[in-house]
Amino acid sequence: MAAYITRAEFVSLCGLTAQVTSQLADDRIAEKTEHASRIADGYLTAVATTPYTSPAIDLKMRVAWIAAYFVMSELGYNPELAGDATILKNYTDAIGWLRDVASGRAALLAPTDQTPDADEGRPDVTTDTPRGW
Repeated sequence: MAAYITRAEFVSLCGLTAQVTSQLADDRIAEKTEHASRIADGYLTAVATTPYTSPAIDLKMRVAWIAAYFVMSELGYNPELAGDATILKNYTDAIGWLRDVASGRAALLAPTDQTPDADEGRPDVTTDTPRGW
């Protein structure tokens, strides 16, 4: 299964510095974002069919926060420092939000439309006799 976010989305949403993210190998980010996506699925199966094919930004952001926590847990960080405390706060907020979604106290945004210009089967309505309205 694929992760809900790409490397570029991880870098943009994770809250880690460019100094940290630039040192991370693509396979490390892919592994951590995949793990974070599956954790999200564990909560979301209570309210939806997973995996999502086009998750919205709310889910992508939470997956990035969880993956960032996994990355920093391996690299080492100090939650007593202000910057590092944010990593832990984001992680706990993400898990709390997933719990809220699973219990119905919060909702997911609608999935992102990957083909906004495509006609996806809207019905055509025609009539033979104009009614003069």
